[in-house]
Amino acid sequence: MPVERTMTHKDREWLDLILNSSPFGIITMDEKGYVGLCNDQALSHLDLESHKEALRTKPMVKWLGHIPPLQDKILQVYEEGSFFFDLTELPFTDRYFNFRGRPLAEGMLLTTNDLTLMKRVEAAALNAMLEGQESERRRLAKDIHDGIGPLLSALRLNIENVHHRIPEGDPKLEKSVENVTELLHTISQEIRNVSHALMPSVLLDFGLVSALETLCQLADEGGQVHVHFFHSGPLKRLDPNTELSLYRIAQELLNNSLKYARAQTITLQLIQHPDSILLMVEDDGIGFDREAMKKNHSEGIGLRNVQTRVKFLGGSFSLDTRPGRGVVAAIDIPYKP
Repeated sequence: MPVERTMTHKDREWLDLILNSSPFGIITMDEKGYVGLCNDQALSHLDLESHKEALRTKPMVKWLGHIPPLQDKILQVYEEGSFFFDLTELPFTDRYFNFRGRPLAEGMLLTTNDLTLMKRVEAAALNAMLEGQESERRRLAKDIHDGIGPLLSALRLNIENVHHRIPEGDPKLEKSVENVTELLHTISQEIRNVSHALMPSVLLDFGLVSALETLCQLADEGGQVHVHFFHSGPLKRLDPNTELSLYRIAQELLNNSLKYARAQTITLQLIQHPDSILLMVEDDGIGFDREAMKKNHSEGIGLRNVQTRVKFLGGSFSLDTRPGRGVVAAIDIPYKP
């Protein structure tokens, strides 16, 4: 028969060295929730370094009052006896963690993983991508304003000059010039709309509410669908990147409704709560089967851009739709004046 061997002091030193060399926090708990093994990373991740000596005097869950989601989850698994859970990307003390519970022969293994650096790299990559998009939009808007704008003005002056030279009694030529003038006006209006979509000056000058109001007015002027805008009152100016991201989200969702929904009415709402901002775009159109689109990998790049921007803002995005029932898109982000 194998002989049981008692752990020596040297064995304990080796075990502590291995545990503390791990990039993950590691804690073992017995069937009553008392701590067995615990490395320094776990103490750091859980902000319990000052309680290191007293940690084994009471069940682990008693030390986690400052992390309510983790405390509630451990209470739940001990009550159910499942000892298996995952809490992913949980924010705590300005950092993000994965907390995972796994069953042991008698108790549970809790591991912690600090995701903060990864989240910062991800946020920087998202920020760089979005800034690249906006930089290109600014360049195109400037090219349109500085290049095409003066050419259209010169063309208008030339048409007016020709108009004044038309001999009296030539109604066909008069009508042709009027048609060209009307076409030029339409082109100028379309270019104005494109330039506004690329870089809305009203957003920079007057803020998000005014920009969204103008966006809805331009869409409503098309005459094919009624576009309504509601807001909860004057909104304090936000960080410029936040305002621009919310504007782009609204622009994308509104354009989707205009292009695909076959709606009669579209409603855009901007509601400010004490600690969050809610942006909603709702239409009464034909809707779609989102689950089928996900399975077929046919979700458009527009929705993916919305999800990317919402993620960058640290918010949540929900899309409620079914065929024949229209679409309700809701974005909820933290409010930071």
